[in-house]
Amino acid sequence: MRKLALYSDQSGHYDMDARLLQMIGCAAPRIGYIASAPDTQRIYFEDRRRFYAGLDARLAVYVDELTAPTDDEWKRLLTCDAIHLSGGNTFHFHKWLLEGGLFADLRAFADQGGVLIGVSAGAILMTPDTRAAALCGDQRSEYAGDDRALALVNFHFWPHFTDAPQDRETARLAAELAPLYGCGNGSGVIVEGDLIEVFGAVGVSALAQ
Repeated sequence: MRKLALYSDQSGHYDMDARLLQMIGCAAPRIGYIASAPDTQRIYFEDRRRFYAGLDARLAVYVDELTAPTDDEWKRLLTCDAIHLSGGNTFHFHKWLLEGGLFADLRAFADQGGVLIGVSAGAILMTPDTRAAALCGDQRSEYAGDDRALALVNFHFWPHFTDAPQDRETARLAAELAPLYGCGNGSGVIVEGDLIEVFGAVGVSALAQ
């Protein structure tokens, strides 16, 4: 049974954070961290380490495109109770995971009951493909030759969604990606098996009817 947490960001999600811990289902869980791009000073990693420490969880492993998949840290990552897929540029993140052949490991981790946590770009990578990244302003500076993502859910995810008027191209893409969950900051989606739970404000105009 797949257990997924798709966050727009990780601020003010107190109910969702509690639900995430319930879904992980163990005391003091170990969480692995995959950076969307190298975080050489560990600035973003340290920020998330403090966040998870506040939930009595521990960020135990860090990997990025410079260390995975040859580094032993990748193997340690797959032994964690949950894996955090960071925010960043979705297209860059997608490219190095895809070219590294790492999607299969992440799908297997999810299929075997490991919890995947995606924030913004990381959440988009759980969906069928990366096209929703354009809705939140990600620039496609590079192309992996294949938009397909992890496809762990059958819907698309729009992080940092607002209900401001949409231009024609944005509205066209949003309609094309239905079913599409538009989650503003402070919002997110939990998936546990066939159950889908929405937390916070979800833009109804961005959802398939």
